[in-house]
Amino acid sequence: MNPRVLKPEGFKYLDRVVDICAKAGIYTILDYHAAAGGQNTDWHSDNPTHVASFWVHKDFQDRTIWLWEELAKHYKGNPWVAGYNILNEPTDPTHTRLQEWYDRCIKAIHAIDDEHIIYLDGNTFASDFSHFGDNLHERWPNCVYSVHDYNLYGFPSSTETYVSSDEQKARVRRGYLKKTAWMRERGLPIWNGEFGPVYARKQYDGEESDEINKSRYLLLKDQLAVYDQEQISWSIWLYKDIGFQGKLLLHLLIGF
Repeated sequence: MNPRVLKPEGFKYLDRVVDICAKAGIYTILDYHAAAGGQNTDWHSDNPTHVASFWVHKDFQDRTIWLWEELAKHYKGNPWVAGYNILNEPTDPTHTRLQEWYDRCIKAIHAIDDEHIIYLDGNTFASDFSHFGDNLHERWPNCVYSVHDYNLYGFPSSTETYVSSDEQKARVRRGYLKKTAWMRERGLPIWNGEFGPVYARKQYDGEESDEINKSRYLLLKDQLAVYDQEQISWSIWLYKDIGFQGKLLLHLLIGF
């Protein structure tokens, strides 16, 4: 463990992905998913403690800013990198430290690279912008606000089957509008950085899998209709996995 010691070879695989996407005419957004100490309490930030220590220890915050400075130096001027999503799904219990950290990180990146867009997740797993205040956006130039519009209808824990009724579609739309109210009221750009249902798999859900997935596809269709109406860009979670949420899946017997 050597904080703030950069291994240049660490860029090898990230550069490879950026270059592959560029050759296909696809822009990339670099997403910082697992910060030192854990920026949220869940497994997807590689946090085994379920304590978001990122917000308690300033050194974790400073190390993350340092890494973004190094990334900004490396990708400055790269036209195929659309921008930097600097902290995935933060959960700051005070609702104030996130904004303070954004202030510092944005300034540090812009001192090196003021051309790439910076994407900012809302608090509470990118769902809550209500504590960002009236004029905070005015000191954050060249930023886009990233909501994660997961819907409870798309999860196995849902107690109601989604059938795309008028009432359910209205609920789906209300959920999106609530999460994005702060941006819409100020005319700010919105990116739905993550969304998508959880799909049933026969090894877990048996013969009901096909029917369950019909419901999940209906939800996906109706969510996409909302984003089309609102004219926002989106990125589904995720591109490839083993059949849980991905658009493409690996066969379980492939050997990986």
